[in-house]
Amino acid sequence: MNAPQLKRGPGSAPSPGGRFQAWDSLDAFFESTDDGVLYVGHASILVRLSGKTFLFDPVGYGSPYFDCWVFFPQQVMDPRLLAVDAVIVSHCHQDHFDTGFLKLFPVSTPVYIVEGRPMFSQMCAEAGIAVTELPAHRLTTIADGVEIYAILHETNGIDASMVIRNDNLSVYHGNDNYPSVEALSALKRAVGRIDVGCVPFAYIHWYPFLLEGVDPDWRDREARRLMDQYLDKGVEQAEILDAEVVVPFGSNLVYYDDANSVMNRAVLSPLDFVAYARSKPARDPERYRPMFAGDIVVKPRPDDGPGVLDITCKPRDPAAFRMAMQSALLANPSRPTNPPAEAVAAAAPRDLSWLEERLKRHSAGTYDHTIRLEGPGEPPLKIEVDLKTQKAAVVQDWTRGAPYHHFRVEAEPMLRWLNQEVTLEGVIGMRRFHIERVPERYDPEILAVINGAL
Repeated sequence: MNAPQLKRGPGSAPSPGGRFQAWDSLDAFFESTDDGVLYVGHASILVRLSGKTFLFDPVGYGSPYFDCWVFFPQQVMDPRLLAVDAVIVSHCHQDHFDTGFLKLFPVSTPVYIVEGRPMFSQMCAEAGIAVTELPAHRLTTIADGVEIYAILHETNGIDASMVIRNDNLSVYHGNDNYPSVEALSALKRAVGRIDVGCVPFAYIHWYPFLLEGVDPDWRDREARRLMDQYLDKGVEQAEILDAEVVVPFGSNLVYYDDANSVMNRAVLSPLDFVAYARSKPARDPERYRPMFAGDIVVKPRPDDGPGVLDITCKPRDPAAFRMAMQSALLANPSRPTNPPAEAVAAAAPRDLSWLEERLKRHSAGTYDHTIRLEGPGEPPLKIEVDLKTQKAAVVQDWTRGAPYHHFRVEAEPMLRWLNQEVTLEGVIGMRRFHIERVPERYDPEILAVINGAL
């Protein structure tokens, strides 16, 4: 279920309810004034600099993508997180952008996003989240003695990452962003020393798992290739940043079905990444640390000379970790269900002007390409989107041939898209679809339209 839309009066916050519980093991961190980082879980960290606290990508109040994904291990959901000085949200994916959580903060708490993504800005406005946009590629002061430097992904129109620092501690928040070597190197030159580098490494994607019309053996080989490629990207980012401590980031999210499903076998854990990184040539393999929710890095400010990082990271066994994941998934009471297929046909839209307007507003251009969306049922609901004319229509039979992307969507995500509860990016996030691409190739321009305009 989505997080409830909570009401609040000016200057007050709604009660967070039973989802929040104080973690006694974190008392020392919350009571300290030392610069440091608390790993909240997944891609969320609490950074304290110069006595001010900054919470990145707070999630966990609602389940991402309508319960299709589960946070494991459990996020830190300590009510003291709501007393921060500022919140920073990297991008629009629901495992980073939890509107129910954001509405729990007092109205006086600033929420920052990085500029340059109009659809994300619009999503914030439609959710009632007031935001301040940070410039990219420039050091910006956000509190006394605290600066932030952000970069956008060069092509996908979604991701952003950033460094936040004072004169004692510098932290890179990488979330899901895989910038080019050139872009990350430019960030490193702009900010200099990085103490804690939170780098992504996990291949959490629909491709090639949900592709139709391909050889299954090829699909398995392609999945393995991409898993290794993203592990290598994580190591590459860590080596460019040259952080004193490298935290594997953004992999505490698992698909709802089974720990051993093809989707979840590809979601490698921080333990997997650290083992992989330490097997590779690196300047300092021991700086890679498998951190999870509740682990801490602090850097007390010395009287003279540089500070020293103090790391609290509990040991964990990989086999026990996978077994605990399976137990958590089997015990999950909020597994998604599907309405009857007939409900999709009954919801066939008479007017798709909203979709055409969205496409014209957010697409970077026009393309000789078609997007097909097909729901379940007999006959199935078919919607054809012409990216050249930017027109959309319900059709009995497809009128345009290749090139196209053909989505076959389950009932619940199709209904949510038709009701404008989610964009097509939200449908993709739910992973409850299959897709055929003709020709079968990666096209970043079309992908940007799918992610950012439909």
